[in-house]
Amino acid sequence: MDLKKIIAVIVLYKSSLEESVCFQSLLKSVDSFNSQLLLVVYNNSPDYWQYGNDSYKGVTITYLEDHKNSGVSKAYNTAFDYGIGQNKEYILLLDQDTQLEKLFFNVFFDYESKFNKDAGLYCPMICNDFGLLSPAKFFLYSSQKLSSIEPGVHSLEPLAIINSGLIISTKLYQLNGGYNEKIKLDFSDFDFLRRVLTFTKLVVVLDVKCKHELSGESKMPLASALNRFDYYLEGALYYKKTLLDAIGLSMWIMLRSVKLGVKYKTAKFATKTFGVLFKNR
Repeated sequence: MDLKKIIAVIVLYKSSLEESVCFQSLLKSVDSFNSQLLLVVYNNSPDYWQYGNDSYKGVTITYLEDHKNSGVSKAYNTAFDYGIGQNKEYILLLDQDTQLEKLFFNVFFDYESKFNKDAGLYCPMICNDFGLLSPAKFFLYSSQKLSSIEPGVHSLEPLAIINSGLIISTKLYQLNGGYNEKIKLDFSDFDFLRRVLTFTKLVVVLDVKCKHELSGESKMPLASALNRFDYYLEGALYYKKTLLDAIGLSMWIMLRSVKLGVKYKTAKFATKTFGVLFKNR
C-alpha cells in the first residue's frame, strides 16, 4: 500500500487549509502509512488566504494560486499535469468540505488489489445528514438519490457521481482528455463521466462513506447565490451537445430558477435564466 502512486488535489475557495474539514480528515487517513501523499493545494481565492509553507506529517504539499478563480476543472487538470510529471498512477479529487473516513486509503488499496488494477475509476459513498448523495441515479439530466448502493463493481452509465472523492487512473484521465475547463463547476462531473464512457463502462464503489455538504444546499447571501447560479448556467451551456440536451437542461434550469426565486424572494434568477435561454435558442 503505497501512497506514492497517488496525487491528490484539494480545491479551496475562501477557506484556509487548516479550516478545511477535508484536509484535517486527510491527515488522519494517511497517518498510518509510511509513504508520503503528494497533495496539490489549489487555492482559488489567494486574496482570502495564502499558504505559509507549513509542513504536515504524511503529505508533501505543492501549493498553487489562481487569482482568476478558474474553477475546479482547471484545478484538476493542473494537478493532473503535475502528477504525470511525477509518474503518478492515480489522481484523487477533493473538495474542501468533504470529510474522508480514516480508512479511506486502506479500502482503496484493498479494492485496487481485488480488481487487479483493471478498474480505472473508483468512488466512495458520499453522504450528508439526509442520506446518500453520490453515487446517485442519473435520470433526465439530474441526480436522483438512491436509498443505498452495494460496494463493488457497477455499470457507470446509469449513475451520477460527484467529483469529490473520485479516484481516476492517470491513464484513463489522459485518454478522456481531462476535464473541460470551460465548465468551471456545475456539470463538470456529468461532462467528464459522459465522455469517459468511451473508454470504460464500469466504476468501483468503495466500501467507505464520506460526509459532504453540497455548495447549493446552504443558505448564502443573495449576491453569492446569484454568482453561484451563473456558474450553473455556464456549466449547462457548455455541457449540452444535442437538441435533447438543450430541452432537458432547460427544464431543470427553469425549475432551479423558480426554486431559488422563491427561496430568496426575487425574480433575478428567472431573469438570468430567460436571458440565457433566449440567447442560446
